[in-house]
Amino acid sequence: SVVLKPAEAPKPPRPATSGATDKITRCNAAFAAWLRRQQTRAPSVPWTDGVRDYLRYVEPLIAQQRREGTASGFPPAAPVAPAVKPAAEEDDDDALPVEPKAELIRADDGDETPLFECRCAIRRLDRDEDGVAWRDLGKGLLRLMKHKDTGAKRVVVRNDVGKVVLNFAVVDTMKFHQDAKGGLKFTAVVDNGPHNYLLRTKPPLEPRHLAPATVIADS
Repeated sequence: SVVLKPAEAPKPPRPATSGATDKITRCNAAFAAWLRRQQTRAPSVPWTDGVRDYLRYVEPLIAQQRREGTASGFPPAAPVAPAVKPAAEEDDDDALPVEPKAELIRADDGDETPLFECRCAIRRLDRDEDGVAWRDLGKGLLRLMKHKDTGAKRVVVRNDVGKVVLNFAVVDTMKFHQDAKGGLKFTAVVDNGPHNYLLRTKPPLEPRHLAPATVIADS
């Protein structure tokens, strides 16, 4: 006699990993941290600008996430909360990830073309009642832009929520002092006047990127 075995149910294919999901997870964590800081530092100030910046950054990722979910036949995997780094690691400039050089990556739809792009850490020299000290402005995405017609360059840095935290023109009168680790100290004119900054990138910005400004290697 023949013994019939019940057919095994087919195993569903494994859903594809969603790059958009990972970005949304990091964006949500950064936005939540910003909300906590605002609640403490400025509880009576409306959050509308920050919410608009968050939505402008995350909406394209939502569309990408849906496309990735449709392509795999399954909804994107649930985002995993990022591990919380110790305070000492967060304050370490060398904790920046080493990323491959990204030059001439793509053309913008506007009048500028990106020449260089990487993660960075920023500090600003501030004065308060206790004196002068470097204030940590956090980490973000740095882009070196060049105007297609005039050749003018500028540096723009956005945090993980997409908000611009630094935006300045690179001009021939500027001097960048580069330390042994590739960090750059410089004075830049921003919306509220000139400020001193310390900028660290991996890989480091090179003199040819910052021309016509002058890069001075500090011993």
